[in-house]
Amino acid sequence: MILAPPASAAQPASIGGVGSSASILRNGAPLGSITLAALRTARRQPGDLAATPRNGLFLVVTMQLTAVGDGFGVGSPDFYVRGPDGARHRSTPTASQPWGPELGATPATGGPLRRGGEHQGIMVFDVRHLHGELVYAPVADGRRPVAAWSF
Repeated sequence: MILAPPASAAQPASIGGVGSSASILRNGAPLGSITLAALRTARRQPGDLAATPRNGLFLVVTMQLTAVGDGFGVGSPDFYVRGPDGARHRSTPTASQPWGPELGATPATGGPLRRGGEHQGIMVFDVRHLHGELVYAPVADGRRPVAAWSF
């Protein structure tokens, strides 16, 4: 599975910011798209626990997945945040549920998205900086970074 526009192994393709979409292709055929739907920050987790981030900020990312072809699966392990200092941050699974439905590789249907399917989910990252990149580096593609959204 690759993401369009194509990217070199060293530098992922820059997709844009909030509202920007990347197309997912397999052997040149479209499977769907990934859109950075929303982005917000918080200093405390909502709910009874009200945890605080270790690095200073919770970055709450909402992604929209849409399948147009044979379908695909995308989950939070396929993403990381790269700060301006180069630090990489993986999502924080324990903090995501109070924020909303978690982005999962298998939505409520129990499998990958199929043609015409849509799924919106949340990922939460514990970060140090207000700016950086959300990088899509799919596990199925050897974690090679293939797309990045700036924030």
